[in-house]
Amino acid sequence: MYTLFDTFNGNTISRHRTLLNAVSASLRFSRSIRRANGDSSYIPTEILRNGKRLSESEIDEMHEIQLSIQSR
Repeated sequence: MYTLFDTFNGNTISRHRTLLNAVSASLRFSRSIRRANGDSSYIPTEILRNGKRLSESEIDEMHEIQLSIQSR
């Protein structure tokens, strides 16, 4: 289980079964924050797996997923 976590406010934003869905949710969340508050606005987030930080290989996979989603 992957969790999209708001590190600024200490809140869980959403939970997902796959890393792909968690990354997609993270990108959607970032876009919504920028849309609501301006282009320079952001809230720092982190994707956790079972409440712990991602491993190096999962971080690499996350970056690959982000690139593939953004290139669509």
